[in-house]
Amino acid sequence: METIEKTKRIPEIDHFIKHFLLPQSYLRKFSEIVQNDFYDTDEEPIKFFSERLSAYNRKYNAHVKYLYGATKIVFIIPGSKYVLKIPLFQLSGLNYLDREIELYEEMDELGFSSFFVKTFYYKRARGINYYLQERIRVTAFELEEEETEAEDNNNVISYNPSKESISFVNSLYNESQESFCARSIFYRSWVAAAYDKYGEDKVYNFILYLSENFPGRAAKVIKPIEYMINDMHENNYGYDYDNNPVIIDYSGYEEDC
Repeated sequence: METIEKTKRIPEIDHFIKHFLLPQSYLRKFSEIVQNDFYDTDEEPIKFFSERLSAYNRKYNAHVKYLYGATKIVFIIPGSKYVLKIPLFQLSGLNYLDREIELYEEMDELGFSSFFVKTFYYKRARGINYYLQERIRVTAFELEEEETEAEDNNNVISYNPSKESISFVNSLYNESQESFCARSIFYRSWVAAAYDKYGEDKVYNFILYLSENFPGRAAKVIKPIEYMINDMHENNYGYDYDNNPVIIDYSGYEEDC
């Protein structure tokens, strides 16, 4: 099965890959530290990322930022339509970005791909695979007790949910079934925006599908945990530049949440 899709060359991405000069040895050590202690930010390889990125930004008058989680690193390059993603090395050998590509195809077959931002394999350099994904924005409106924080106001959009979407969200989050866990997956605001964009049936069926494959909450888990969309939190979804509600990090994680 073909899981890698080629894209055109993107100058600002190529420049960063060429001049940032990320050694595979540091990426491996970084991966080990993150897996052993995700919150240990004092280790030398993690300092290396910050220091080298600062040097790159000074030299080229850039403002590149990076974020990382348990399975990947994301570089945010100002002015680019895309973010650059790198998979962390895993003891299991699983490449979570290849998994993300596969999962998108699976969601496409189920009719749910419109909820996701597609991930592309981009290139390999110095033994490291690089991937691209369209950059997204976050929401600026709140429902009830939600709180939205954003460092970059230019990356925030405003949205006013319809009355129908609010009613739908309220009924959804009042569901009594233990396995129906929309409240554990998404902010209400995102669900309301999805309702207004995609319609009630599609959103309900999508969230029901996730709840049935959500470890620790489903009555019957039907897939291995590393093949689930089981790591949904507010940093993993938002809005694309057409204002569509989308999910950006959906490769799952091997540990139960």
